[in-house]
Amino acid sequence: MPNKNYSAQKNHPIEVSNEIKNNIYTERYKYILEKIKFLDGLMQKNFSVYFKFTLAICTALSASLVMIIEDKISLDTVNLLIELLFLLEVAASLLIIAITVANIRTWFDYRDDEINFLNKIKCDLNRKKPTIEGLFRWSETYLIIISTFIGLVSILGFFCSEMIITNIGN
Repeated sequence: MPNKNYSAQKNHPIEVSNEIKNNIYTERYKYILEKIKFLDGLMQKNFSVYFKFTLAICTALSASLVMIIEDKISLDTVNLLIELLFLLEVAASLLIIAITVANIRTWFDYRDDEINFLNKIKCDLNRKKPTIEGLFRWSETYLIIISTFIGLVSILGFFCSEMIITNIGN
């Protein structure tokens, strides 16, 4: 059964003291800063995981090439393995690029929230709205560049895998 008092309260906002408002503002600002700090740390974690994954792919590629040289595996099997490893690396590169772009977008949203919030409470901390001008100061930019380069090299490796195997096998 619906509460009749609730419908009456819905039309008439409750008066809140300045102390409660200030506490709410403080908690909201802490929340926004916490999310911004979380996103900053997330890039380092993503880079670490991507680096380890890429290193594992390179190790598997090296092991495959050593197996060819030592004649421990057929050329067809190694070709398939190398193509799959290159495709896996392309997928990882695309994933890390998408995650990084999403993190940048989210960071922009939280910074906009921070600026709007500070303006709303008329608090000037000399914070400016984020712009794309600082692009080359962000470590995310370099992660995207490196991931793109590795992805493109992997695509090239996928299409040239037979040539790679033929030249290594000889």
